Amino acid sequence: LNEKEAQAKKPPPPPDKEFEGSVKSLSVKHGYGFIVCEEVHRIYGRDVYLPKDVVPDGTNVLDRLRFTLTLSDKGHPQA
Repeated sequence: LNEKEAQAKKPPPPPDKEFEGSVKSLSVKHGYGFIVCEEVHRIYGRDVYLPKDVVPDGTNVLDRLRFTLTLSDKGHPQA
């Protein structure tokens, strides 16, 4: 397995585990964003996708957020 395939095989964290990170980007057009979290990046090798339906009102880039983590169908981290 290459590194990306190995990271995609990582199991999801416990559903009640909270992470903390900073909003890296927000798409005004599409409403979604990404959170940078060192702990998640160490495990999964990527930033956390922040779907538009869970972006708190008034959130701005660089804001700190606490979140739980799920994995997408592709094994990517998602808040």
